[in-house]
Amino acid sequence: MTRDEFLRRLKAEREAWEKLLGQVPREHMEEPGVAGAWSVKDLIAHITWHEKEMCDLLDTRQLIGSPWWLLPTDERNANIHEANRDRPLDDVLDEAVTHYPIILEAVMILTDEEFADPATFADMPLDWLPGDILAQNTYLHYADHATALRRWLAELSEESSEQEDH
Repeated sequence: MTRDEFLRRLKAEREAWEKLLGQVPREHMEEPGVAGAWSVKDLIAHITWHEKEMCDLLDTRQLIGSPWWLLPTDERNANIHEANRDRPLDDVLDEAVTHYPIILEAVMILTDEEFADPATFADMPLDWLPGDILAQNTYLHYADHATALRRWLAELSEESSEQEDH
């Protein structure tokens, strides 16, 4: 994948993700049950944590990251959830919009060669592709959670319709 292909996909998927989030009534953002016990706020904080990690990667050009990366996925996700669980919704929403433009800007200054070369980033394993790592922690991650969010929104809509019928 080239840098420009990545940027096209990132922009399109981010637009779709934000459109999907825009369908969530604010008063339902903190309700559990979207993905297991997680709320929409929890999903947003989870995705934002991953995007922040990508900002750090792009800024330092080093694969240093959080020590949570060394944990099994479920344990890492539990830590992210615990760290954000009690944060106010507005703080989570404000932070969620800060990292995306940083990623866009940082990727735009990479050449295709740098974007595809793990040696661009200190300590990145040579069998990793930077574009794949960035995709997994941005636009592919949106898609990972969009299905659950769409299902939850459909259930929420059904509940609202049933309440209106009574």
